[in-house]
Amino acid sequence: MALAEAQADYGLLSQEQLADTCGLLSDQLSGNRTVLAEGAQGTLLDLDHGTYPFVSSSTTTAAGALSGLGVGVRPVRRVIGVTKAFQTRAGAGASISNRGRRRACRAPARVRE
Repeated sequence: MALAEAQADYGLLSQEQLADTCGLLSDQLSGNRTVLAEGAQGTLLDLDHGTYPFVSSSTTTAAGALSGLGVGVRPVRRVIGVTKAFQTRAGAGASISNRGRRRACRAPARVRE
């Protein structure tokens, strides 16, 4: 019983940090407010559109971000995508960084990354 009481106390402490984020985002979008959703990966690591089997377990496209946020596409007026001129990845997998050290090192230098 002591464990359940302790957990209930933790729930009360964190209650003010919890929110219905789907509702909050929907309200913001319905009110023509700007919402920024950042994706740390990229389409080549997207579960559905990436270079399988070297993908993440998430959907990293704009539609995937909306799905993950629990928001539909209807209230979205504009999507701005930012990308690099090349794709890199640490570890094994199909990537420019696996095409030989000499060739892989030229791409970041060309775009001054």
